[in-house]
Amino acid sequence: MIREKYIDSGLPGSYTSERLSSFEKRGRNYNVCRVTAGGCTTHCFIFLLLTVLHTQLFSQLNNLQQLHYTIDVQLDDRQHVLNGFLKLNYKNLSADTLRYIWFQLWPNAFKNDHTAFSEHLLDSGITAFYFSEKEQKGYINRLVFRSGNEVLMQEDHPQYIDIIKVSLIKPLLPGGTTNINTPFHVQLPYDFSGFGHAGQEYHIQNWYPAVALLNESGWQPKPYTGLPAEAVASYDVTVTLPKKYMLETNAAIIDSSAADTLKTLKFHAENINDFVWSAEQPGTTHPALKKTFDERIAEGTSKILRSKILPAAGYNVYDGFQLGIMLHNFQVPEKKLTWYLGPMYAFNSRRTSGFLGVNYNINAGNYFRKISAGFNISKFSSLKGRDSVNHKIFGGFSRITPYVRFTFPSANAHNEDWLELRTYIIGEKDFDYARYSVDSFYYPVESKTTITYLNQLTFKHTSCRVLYPYDAQLQIQQAKNFYRINGEAHYFFNYSTGGGMQARFFAAKFGYIGNGTSSETYRYQPKLTAVRGEEDYTYSNSFIGRNEFSGFTSQQIMMRDGGLKLRTDMFQDLQGRSDN
Repeated sequence: MIREKYIDSGLPGSYTSERLSSFEKRGRNYNVCRVTAGGCTTHCFIFLLLTVLHTQLFSQLNNLQQLHYTIDVQLDDRQHVLNGFLKLNYKNLSADTLRYIWFQLWPNAFKNDHTAFSEHLLDSGITAFYFSEKEQKGYINRLVFRSGNEVLMQEDHPQYIDIIKVSLIKPLLPGGTTNINTPFHVQLPYDFSGFGHAGQEYHIQNWYPAVALLNESGWQPKPYTGLPAEAVASYDVTVTLPKKYMLETNAAIIDSSAADTLKTLKFHAENINDFVWSAEQPGTTHPALKKTFDERIAEGTSKILRSKILPAAGYNVYDGFQLGIMLHNFQVPEKKLTWYLGPMYAFNSRRTSGFLGVNYNINAGNYFRKISAGFNISKFSSLKGRDSVNHKIFGGFSRITPYVRFTFPSANAHNEDWLELRTYIIGEKDFDYARYSVDSFYYPVESKTTITYLNQLTFKHTSCRVLYPYDAQLQIQQAKNFYRINGEAHYFFNYSTGGGMQARFFAAKFGYIGNGTSSETYRYQPKLTAVRGEEDYTYSNSFIGRNEFSGFTSQQIMMRDGGLKLRTDMFQDLQGRSDN
């Protein structure tokens, strides 16, 4: 005797008896059955529900075909394969005469890493399938489409290996019916997306040659990208599998039998998009029902702390330890006007230091995705010494950087292109040295602040795709007595085992403006070896000892120019510096 009962799993989106009834009122049968050796119980199984939930009423109303599948299939759990035979009764409900039928062979989406499914996963940041082993892939083959005793001609889709066109022997008139049958063999892939197997746990959907949707716009054959099929059909399916498995499906069981080590179950369903089933041995917990550590923690989190006042701390050998606060208005989604302010007190120099930034975003219509304008201000010490009376004196810099950035629209969500104009206005206070008449030694004295500027135009293209991401940048810099043109690119080579290797490319052109000389522009010239703190002429990087020449704090370098991580301070000719 077959017993049926609705069970509410208590999970979000699960189907209770009330929800199932609402679907049945619209002419759909969404019984989800768990079948064991002793009978059948309707059960809300999350794997099946994800597929059921996607059924679209719009597709049904515009469906211009009537499909009925009769399928016999057997699961081989040693080789992880399905061997089956499909019979299709097809009725043309359209006003057009049909000469062919498009079939979707979606198991072929798992055949190699050049399919639409593979590209879809990469676009989603998932590389597991792309780097999977050959034995983890899957496919469908041994197809011989027949109508009666005559073999039908098959034609591959010009772009997708999981779509084929089957030509009919005779044109199918409006209202006409034809019968087509074929054997099929499916090598199940590893379960990357809800189809396949994980060991001897099987999740089966979109597993047979399925007719594509035909609606008022014509044939709609689609490659598999993780979404369920759209064409609605009725099903009579017979599944044979080892007795040890429990089977869950979205159809109603109508008969069952057992012999030796196998059992055979017969199902029927009306008006569904796909016959979905799952087989697992008793005691297995479906992965979708397991909670991760982060999910368990999130259940007990009722309040998220968002603070716009934060402590700020810093250190360099000139200012010493710095302590202050940081104020900001950052949030998600981003506001049009954002700002941050970080005033700090430096305990060694006994001065104020810190930073300020303001940015305003403008939505610019079709020409630009976004226009951002703003400025940054920073002030820190970068020199220290003692004067002739042993008092501490300090030199440093202050920087004001106004900018405007134009971000271009992109059809690819992983790509970003922007053009930025930025001006650095820098005030530098260095030391002069004066001879002290008492001991005839030279001592540092604070000099006047020197103001310099540098204009910078930058274009950058970035591709943040998960596989082989890269970026390229072209930059033009101009100051009073020189110009620089810099080109830089990065390319990341992914390893199949995880991680990868990044390659960096750089080229530069340097030239003089007016009466500029090599001695005046020495720190601005591109070089092959490591760039030191004193050569960070835009003050864009933080240094512990920006102008130190000995000791631990002098060892810091920055990635710029040639990028060779070598310090050759004592051998200027070995730095690969160029002024042309």
